[in-house]
Amino acid sequence: MLATNFCHHLFTVNDYKNAEICSEEIYHLLKFTELQQYQATITKILGESLRMNNEHDRSLEILNEALAMDKKIFSKFERASMLSDIGYIYQSQEKKEKAIETAKMIEQLSAPNSTNWIVAKYIIAECSLEGGALINKLKSLEKLAQKANAKTLCNNISLSLCYILGESEQLKRFDSVTKQSTDTYNVIRAIISKSLMILDRDDLEMSEDDIRLLYKAYSYLYGQSMVDLFDMCHKALWMICVRKLLVSDLLNLFRHSSFFWRILDQDKVEEEYFLQLHNDYNLTIDTFDNKGIVEMNLEYFNRRKLELKKIGPAQLQLS
Repeated sequence: MLATNFCHHLFTVNDYKNAEICSEEIYHLLKFTELQQYQATITKILGESLRMNNEHDRSLEILNEALAMDKKIFSKFERASMLSDIGYIYQSQEKKEKAIETAKMIEQLSAPNSTNWIVAKYIIAECSLEGGALINKLKSLEKLAQKANAKTLCNNISLSLCYILGESEQLKRFDSVTKQSTDTYNVIRAIISKSLMILDRDDLEMSEDDIRLLYKAYSYLYGQSMVDLFDMCHKALWMICVRKLLVSDLLNLFRHSSFFWRILDQDKVEEEYFLQLHNDYNLTIDTFDNKGIVEMNLEYFNRRKLELKKIGPAQLQLS
């Protein structure tokens, strides 16, 4: 019971990586026991954690395993919640027919205008509508989510609207989502999208508060190993440093991101940013004093230069 509750706590505080690691261990310990309630609970937590870490195929396997258990173990709400995770996965994979089929199963288990019922309508809308019809439906569902006090769902819908509305309304919606202190995942999605949108323009500047929030997002994504969002967050911070000519900060950012990419076998991404740093700023880097954190960053940069020379990819052309 203690182990199961601990895994549940990790998930609720948005520590999805550790929730997955811990629940995977407990899942295997409980799998062949007669402790059905705890086995079911940990299977559900593992499936949900896997989805948040973008391990979609494994998540589908585990969530379907949980749904196949005795129906008396889970309430209708819990079953609908797991089906919502499955629906989101199918939606992200653009398997629209499966997503809609799953959404209809959610509807059957949910009371009208409840959170899961709105999720079902949201998935169906995303998979079957487009243009003005989609915008109108999402706005009506957003109002229902607000009435139901479903803040995370409301933010999901708002972010979906961000990507199909004009820039002026995008900024307002991004700001609205980033003010949510409890919805960590969507706050991160919003600040990254907002930052990249602003940095692609010459007439807008990021506020210091937004830059601080972006650095917090970077730290969170680093710890959670969320590769796609991490790469986008790094790109935004890199663009800020380039725009402000913060070469020392570029070195620091490169050292941390390089380690992240190397342990996750993302060597090509690391090489791309190393080349930018070397080819565009090598003369400036050579003028730095070897003191403090700069010394650590310089040592890392020079060590990577030597290592990449030894590897010898033709496109590096290092001096």
